[in-house]
Amino acid sequence: MVELLRRFYGMKKMTKAKSGSEFVKAAAPGSVELTVYQQGGVAVVREKRIVSLTKGGNRLLLEGMPARFMPNSLRVLSATGSGEFRSGTVSYRAANLDWQRVLNGSLNKRVCVRDFNNSGRQISIPGMLRAVLGNMLAVQRDDNQRVMLVQLNQVELLEGMPQGLSATPSLVMSPDVSASGDYEVELMYESGGFGWAALYSAYYDEQRGVLRKLDCAVSLTSTSGARHESASVRLMTGANHKQVLPHGGYVEAAVAGGGYRNAPMVDDVAPVDVGEAKCYPLPGRVDLAENDSQQSMLFSATEVPVQRQYFVPAGNGYWYATGTVEKLPVNVRLIGRNSKSSRLGQSMPGGDVDIFHYDNHGVPRKTSTVSFPAVSEDEEFRLEYGPAADLKVERRLVSVEESQDGPIYMDQPPQLLKPLVGCAGAPGLGTPGHAAELRERILEGVSDMHRAVLPPKHKYRVEERELTVHNYRGEAVDVLVQESLPATAEISVQPQGLMLTRENALSASLKLSVPAKGKRTLKYSVKIKMD
Repeated sequence: MVELLRRFYGMKKMTKAKSGSEFVKAAAPGSVELTVYQQGGVAVVREKRIVSLTKGGNRLLLEGMPARFMPNSLRVLSATGSGEFRSGTVSYRAANLDWQRVLNGSLNKRVCVRDFNNSGRQISIPGMLRAVLGNMLAVQRDDNQRVMLVQLNQVELLEGMPQGLSATPSLVMSPDVSASGDYEVELMYESGGFGWAALYSAYYDEQRGVLRKLDCAVSLTSTSGARHESASVRLMTGANHKQVLPHGGYVEAAVAGGGYRNAPMVDDVAPVDVGEAKCYPLPGRVDLAENDSQQSMLFSATEVPVQRQYFVPAGNGYWYATGTVEKLPVNVRLIGRNSKSSRLGQSMPGGDVDIFHYDNHGVPRKTSTVSFPAVSEDEEFRLEYGPAADLKVERRLVSVEESQDGPIYMDQPPQLLKPLVGCAGAPGLGTPGHAAELRERILEGVSDMHRAVLPPKHKYRVEERELTVHNYRGEAVDVLVQESLPATAEISVQPQGLMLTRENALSASLKLSVPAKGKRTLKYSVKIKMD
């Protein structure tokens, strides 16, 4: 009896599916491509699915969508099949499969109650599910129309899972096709919850002046709420969002899907330009689970030549102080070039760099982690990895004076006053007191006129500076010293045998050779215009 009911209602279900009133579930994606952006946490997902559709309208359920699906981002790139495909409306549904919805969706549908008779034998009682009462179900029997109140675990749903329920977020589409058959549909949409970061490891050999190895790995994370299997991954610099411009407008930054329509999904490994952004394909395929974090190698180079440089940054003027001063650290950096001659030669994304040095046993030890900006092909790069342990610098302000130069104001310029005093033919001055008053007014006008013609005085600050580099190492070193030097400043006294060369409008530099276990002092005077 139960088997007959199964067949009967199963046939009814197939008939309804053919009529187009039931959901058609799409197969799992056959190919997936993820374009993950470095900023903003957004990825563009591109996938292909096979769906079996009937002529006319259909209700298509695409399961396995991300929980952080971006609304209104779905695009149907192509649909290949037996006829013409029109996508129709699209709606997003969160995961909705739970026991309550399953039971509510099975009301007034065929069920079978498993029970035991008086002799202890299990029996099957077919009926109709009429109500859900908490943990109890009201089932109307087929044989006598009585209603039974039974436990949840006693009931079998003969018509299967209700339509439209899914354990994962889903998209519901309403495609209309001109002919029945299988269609390969290529979709593209956006999802939040993705991110990537470049992680470098640099192994520095001081004796040989090379990075024995420079690795660039990529940390790929997903909290999108979806699983993506055997996906090809593209890592895009920049962000996938609108950038506000100073004048109030905006531009699309790395517009989703730009340049991807009908593009083949291939395993390229070289970085490419996409607009003004860089795209780094990950080699191979990736299985990215929900809330997953993976690390993949992007590239690796060996024997990369670099130059070590010790330097004292310019800083600001307040680094110089009178009296006893604190010893400041001397920084150190490695300078290299991203070129083929250096065994590199491709665009390098920005990220963090773990720097390793080798100890006396040849074991690499991590000594620092620094930030690394994006580097273009054939561009110089620098790794500034912290202060040198045995090099220190002192900056002392030996003296400071403020001065004022320029022409001196003349309150009574004689060459102008002589013709005005006692001049023949002048109008009557009246009493002597009146003459003195008029003379004062004349002097004031002449003096103001003369002040307007003469240029004002300028204020200057003259500093005598002293910088001392201490070398506690057992070998001599060269230190690049950078000094703060405003655009209005002039070096009035150059160091003997040395020359401070202006680097830009705010600083000058020179190289000091400091002996082993010794020190080297730089003294100079600078005149700074203050107005």
